[in-house]
Amino acid sequence: MSRALSRLQYTHATAEQHYTIWDITSGKALRSFKKGNFFRWSHDDKYFARMVDDKINVYETPSCALLEKKSLRIPGLDCFEWCPSKNILAVFILGQHNMPSFITLIEVPSRREIYRKSLFSVKTCVLKWQSEGKYLSVQVDRLNKSGKAINTSFEIFDVQNLNKITTEILPMPKTETVRLFEWEPTGNRFAIIHAEGNSPKCKVSFYQLGKKKLLHRATLDNRNAKNLFWSPRGSYLVIGGQNGSIEFYNAVLGETMAEADHYGVSALKWDPTGRYVCTYVSAWRSALENGYVIRTLKGDVVHKVLKDQFYDFQWRPRPPSLLSPEKEAEIRANLKDYAARYQTEDDGLLGVLVDERFKKQQRLLQEYKERVKSYRQSYEEQKEERARIRGYASDDESEFETISTTVETILEETEEELDEEQLREELARESK
Repeated sequence: MSRALSRLQYTHATAEQHYTIWDITSGKALRSFKKGNFFRWSHDDKYFARMVDDKINVYETPSCALLEKKSLRIPGLDCFEWCPSKNILAVFILGQHNMPSFITLIEVPSRREIYRKSLFSVKTCVLKWQSEGKYLSVQVDRLNKSGKAINTSFEIFDVQNLNKITTEILPMPKTETVRLFEWEPTGNRFAIIHAEGNSPKCKVSFYQLGKKKLLHRATLDNRNAKNLFWSPRGSYLVIGGQNGSIEFYNAVLGETMAEADHYGVSALKWDPTGRYVCTYVSAWRSALENGYVIRTLKGDVVHKVLKDQFYDFQWRPRPPSLLSPEKEAEIRANLKDYAARYQTEDDGLLGVLVDERFKKQQRLLQEYKERVKSYRQSYEEQKEERARIRGYASDDESEFETISTTVETILEETEEELDEEQLREELARESK
């Protein structure tokens, strides 16, 4: 769906008008399309495209006309994905009749092929871009020699420099199947859920693209992992499992920060800052325990609401930064200097606060001493009046008589039978 200029709308009007592109500003229907594959939008909304047999039809906005009035014909076309930061199509071409398959990158609108790589014995392929378009992951499933089992590997393309695209190959163990792959947003890490066959216990492996090679960071064993939810700011993620189990993981330090559960959970959503996580149970999915729980990125509960007929939860979108990418990079590079400066300022402010608190405590203590002094003075002034009313000087200790009373209480009593010899000895002791 487009984010700015127009939007895609589904309608049942006629067979000739299955999809309609609308201009949101004017409310005008720009063009309708017949039933077929869904459309995919480019990152800047200038183009939208969809597959039709072995062709990719790319349309321009706002005219909604076919780009250069012709389709992009690609024999063996299997799937494609737009780059999130450039008008580039990543296309997978499935090989036919013992021919190799291909991964190709095509520039739009020039239609120039800027990269191609051949892949052999491919059964299926899944394309997934990193959120900034710096990397492209290609999950390649191949049949083994017997044709009965599938071996999976990942081809990780670094496309930051289109003139020199590099590839890292990550083979997965032959006995394991891949269940999920997720990129870290705005980062160079990714995580994979994989397991032995249909085993309920999974592994979660973390990798990072270094300057020269792909690095394995960690593998978590014996997890009932089902989903991976990366923070929009990267570095942290939540591993979602069966029956609402959630694990808060720090991918930088490689440690689990907390484990919790939210039974019957319908969805998990990070807030745009990456500081909080919301899990909720929607009435669309369950009639019991509807409501939501907000936790910090470390898993601490900060807010919890149970509410009947609760259906959905949405975070308020975060406005774009007022700083340029260059300025943000400069701040990150000099973060220690900024932190030291602000720490000095905080220490000075803390000193002022401590000084004010000390002065307040001294003032209250002085007020207390003055009040006690005035009470003692009043007490002394009323001494003769107290003696006159009571008939004796209540402050004179000699006017009082101290009486002490002792009370003995038997706490326990025990009876014991004595033989003759013991009785004689006891009588002898008493006579002495």
